[in-house]
Amino acid sequence: MKKLMPFALLLLGACSEDTEQIPLYEANQQTLSVVVPASGELFAARSEMVTAPAFRNGPQSLAWLAPEFSQVSKGDVIARFDAESLQLRAEQSQHRMALSDLDIQEKDAELSTQGDAISKDIELVGEEKTFAEQFAIEDLQIRSKLEILESLQDKEYLGAKQEYLHWKDDSFQQSSAGELGLLAMQKSQHQQRLESFTSSLDLLEVKAPHDGTLVYYADWSGQKPSVGQTMWPGSKIATLPDLSLIKAKLFVLEAEALSLAPGQAVSLYLVAQPQTELKGEVESVAPMPSSIRRNDPQKYYEVTVSLNQQNRDLLVPGRKVEAKIQVLDQPDSLVVPLQSLFNQQNQHIVYRKNGSGFDPVPVQIGRTSLSFAQILSGLEEGDEVALVNVKDAQP
Repeated sequence: MKKLMPFALLLLGACSEDTEQIPLYEANQQTLSVVVPASGELFAARSEMVTAPAFRNGPQSLAWLAPEFSQVSKGDVIARFDAESLQLRAEQSQHRMALSDLDIQEKDAELSTQGDAISKDIELVGEEKTFAEQFAIEDLQIRSKLEILESLQDKEYLGAKQEYLHWKDDSFQQSSAGELGLLAMQKSQHQQRLESFTSSLDLLEVKAPHDGTLVYYADWSGQKPSVGQTMWPGSKIATLPDLSLIKAKLFVLEAEALSLAPGQAVSLYLVAQPQTELKGEVESVAPMPSSIRRNDPQKYYEVTVSLNQQNRDLLVPGRKVEAKIQVLDQPDSLVVPLQSLFNQQNQHIVYRKNGSGFDPVPVQIGRTSLSFAQILSGLEEGDEVALVNVKDAQP
């Protein structure tokens, strides 16, 4: 036994040395705070959208834009579309109309000549028939039967020819009307196209509906209109905001969107004036995250923030802001680091230091931050807990 005593003392000293090397944390009362970073921009809660006109001839190219954030008055031109293609099409339609007029004149002259010829034939046949009827002699003493039969055949022939010419004249009148109608319809189509191009030319200038500050519209990927861009009718160009009510639109990375909810306090800082702090609170949170940049796989929650004060000198729509959202601010909380919590049989435990060893203690946790957890029961202030799994640390 005496020979075993030194070995036992050595082993006990080694275990004591191992427990002393385990990092500890003393549970204490402090404020449990969770702040979520966000970034975004200011926007007007009420604004009027300016869109591309309802062109009748497809998309048009943007040729000029008024500078963003410039002050515009009602009736000022804020956007102008390229007129070259429309002017070319209008000139082509005008040339086609002139050709249609020439075709109509030529066809009308041709039909008039043909109609006059038919009318003359009808008149000539009518005179021949009248002459044959007036001077027909049917007396057998004067003319032979054969001559009388030939005379009757001539009258029947002239009558049939007269009927044929009247039918030909009616048919000619109908066909003439159809041909002239077709040419008139083609001219009308060219006229409609010309009117369409002319009206589209009148729409190439977009004017401000009222006074305001011009703010370009940004699509879901953040891209704004630019000169040379092709735009479809109804595409959004810019907005004229009402500056009496400005809010902030923030984007929070999906991985950092921890317990966002309306009513939470927000501190905002203008990127252009970081020394100026603005106060507000969360008004709404998007139900689902979405991408905000093209070819960026990361997703963000969109958060709308109402500002406590309105300052027209500082609050300009489109200005970039950085923000901090106070998700949690709970004072007098008994907290421990998240790394001191372990799961055992679907229950949270901590390893509380007890003399030279550690006891596994079940705990009930409340709110958590990215680093700490609130302890509702199982520990008291001043208890020391291990920051690593004691079982893994022991040899």
